[in-house]
Amino acid sequence: SEVYKMNSEFFFDWLAPLFVGLYIAFYSPLVLSEDLPLGTFLATISVFREVSANFVDGYRGLKKVVSCFEPLVDLTVFLNRQTDVPLLKRFVSQRVEETKTRRREIMTMPQMGTKEADFRTDLIPIRLENI
Repeated sequence: SEVYKMNSEFFFDWLAPLFVGLYIAFYSPLVLSEDLPLGTFLATISVFREVSANFVDGYRGLKKVVSCFEPLVDLTVFLNRQTDVPLLKRFVSQRVEETKTRRREIMTMPQMGTKEADFRTDLIPIRLENI
């Protein structure tokens, strides 16, 4: 894996020297025989270097994008896990209904002469079940 990374890292760095070397090997006889102008020959070598530099930059940018994939996959898996929201919603709904029932009962009771609570709903007993 490390050898692959190292070879992949330097592959595009070696493109320019490889193509320049091949170009010189095959086209230098044409320059010497004056069939290919020296300016065209040198400009083509410059183009090979520029294109290779662009490939190197593109590959480095691609590596940055690809390095974001694994954390993004982890985040996506995390955010798509099943939640306990429906269960909690049922519990809350049951508690609200129980409170409404108890409040209705308290409110229908006659007002007591002594002041046991400032508000009648404070008379609802606190219960703890299934803890």
